[in-house]
Amino acid sequence: MVTESGDDPAAGKEWPAHLERRRWPREPSPQKEHRVDVPPALVPLRFSTRDLPPKEQFQSWRSHMAPLVDVHLQNGQSEDDGFLAEQTGWHLGDILIVQQRVQACSYIRDQAMLRSSPIDHWNVGVLRSGRAWTEANRHVTETGPGEIFFRSLGYPYRGPPCSSSYPMNY
Repeated sequence: MVTESGDDPAAGKEWPAHLERRRWPREPSPQKEHRVDVPPALVPLRFSTRDLPPKEQFQSWRSHMAPLVDVHLQNGQSEDDGFLAEQTGWHLGDILIVQQRVQACSYIRDQAMLRSSPIDHWNVGVLRSGRAWTEANRHVTETGPGEIFFRSLGYPYRGPPCSSSYPMNY
């Protein structure tokens, strides 16, 4: 019996056991095996303020975020109190996937930053906990746990000080 693909199933019994039964068998590629000079496919990029003295934590986070947004402490917060922030990112070619946990703070990406920054990407996120408010073009959107937000880094926006003390985790 010959199938639509032209294969004869009875001929498969004579096929060598060490090769796959395919029309065009795959041969092992010695170039791909045992390459020790190749780094792991996904190397996480990590940032944390956890091991810094409390007085240095917020300024470290602020410097880390400076290419994207200008962050500020909320009213009543002091740099002396410390500022815990952790971020892990994975660079996937044209996409950067980031997971972060950060204390509540305000943020702004204004016209001056847009003029000096070549970054005009989209920031798409899902909050796992906490709340975020973003104002763009005099419209405010609120994002809560499980909700998706979209921010264009090509337009000005800001996040007014949050009334929640929950850490944002996304």
